[in-house]
Amino acid sequence: MTRIEIMRGCRMNCPFCQLTATKPYRELPAEVIKRLILKAESRKVNLVCADFWSHSQADEIEEFLMKSGKHNTGQDLRLDMAHKAKYAQSGRLRFGIEAFGERVRKKTGKIGSNDSLLRKMKDAFTRIKSKKGKPVSVATVYMIAGLPGETPKDVGEFGETIKRLDEWAVKEKRKITLFLSVAGFAPAAMTPMELDSVDIHQDWAGALKKLPRYHNVVIAHRGGVTGPAARMCQLLTIRGDERAARLVSYIGRNKMSWTASRKERDEQDLLKGLRQCGIEPKELWKRYNSRDELPHRNIQDCINGSADK
Repeated sequence: MTRIEIMRGCRMNCPFCQLTATKPYRELPAEVIKRLILKAESRKVNLVCADFWSHSQADEIEEFLMKSGKHNTGQDLRLDMAHKAKYAQSGRLRFGIEAFGERVRKKTGKIGSNDSLLRKMKDAFTRIKSKKGKPVSVATVYMIAGLPGETPKDVGEFGETIKRLDEWAVKEKRKITLFLSVAGFAPAAMTPMELDSVDIHQDWAGALKKLPRYHNVVIAHRGGVTGPAARMCQLLTIRGDERAARLVSYIGRNKMSWTASRKERDEQDLLKGLRQCGIEPKELWKRYNSRDELPHRNIQDCINGSADK
């Protein structure tokens, strides 16, 4: 497979994502992309980008791929851009819903209402075809658990939306599989949400297990939200400072493996390690009032060249 980066950054400005903040949007012209596709020795190409259908010449590139016999394996899309798509060459869709409930989705700039989400999913599964000309019936769906204001109860609301999708699938005699790729919310630096808090103890796994079995829609899971200890390590990489090096050494010396059988012990060991390194644990997951209060701000200032010399 040949990887071809066709754009950098993103037009969408999602408040939890660093792409817009760290990479100004720019794209390769279609003529350059066509030449690179023709030069690719492999039949499979991965047109690397945040959202293929956000490219201003996506239609032209897609048509060229089909005529040249090349197969694009990298077709992530936004559901609100899916009306532009005709084919899913990989045989499946990949799109982000992110929040489980409409109340939180509206805050993050994603498809707001459940009615709109349902309508766009039905349209995508009806209109977008595989290479064989049949409607696509499999999708990888990216979710973010724990966005600000979200609780595991919102998973039930998502389940009701999938129930309505299932009723449509039964009526249309369709079989649909949704692979939920669930990640925990992380307040990434330089995003509008970098000051937000994280609840590392919310039981997202338990909420997902409560989703019912549907008739014609299968919910499958790929990955999931990790436990408190692993979430603390994730937050340490995002909100840590120079003291983090001492904790990494501590974790290595104690061979902390984050296994499920000892998850409570892992959490207590990590809390102890944080305090021994002079890091108050709540610094990692609390809500901040100002960017100047963030533990990593001095490091970020050095990167930006604005720290005191």
